Amino acid sequence: MPIKMADPQRILIVGCPGAGKTTFAKRLATETGLPLVHMDALYWSAGWVERPYDEFIDGLNDALMQERWIIDGNYLTTLPLRLARAQKIYFLDEPFWRCTYRVIKRWVKQEGQQAEGCPQKIDWAFLKYVAWDFPLFKRRKLIDALAQFAGDVVVRTGV
Repeated sequence: MPIKMADPQRILIVGCPGAGKTTFAKRLATETGLPLVHMDALYWSAGWVERPYDEFIDGLNDALMQERWIIDGNYLTTLPLRLARAQKIYFLDEPFWRCTYRVIKRWVKQEGQQAEGCPQKIDWAFLKYVAWDFPLFKRRKLIDALAQFAGDVVVRTGV
């Protein structure tokens, strides 16, 4: 079903890794016809090589200047840039144990890629981020930032 002009044209989807951001973003993009931008694809180049920061920000700014988009991913340092252009935000607020399970399952099954040429991978630092850092520290920062957003914030659990 195509999106109506009164519907939001610029949507952010945020949440812990493993919360279902990309799955939800793909479904929403199909339903609305909005172009989909993955933060991981902007940040990583093939082989899990970080893009130079200026190149990452330039790619993000190019995406943000478009009139229509869905952007999924966190990268909290860039959240103010995205909040300034977004019209609606979906915060997928899943418990750490579910996110950890999904990240491990995604890695075991090698489902999808984080970015072109970046097959699923897992290490202790990433697991610590999902199970410890995000729920105890980053989640609060995300909630505080979203509280400053003047648009519509939808908190979803159980997706």
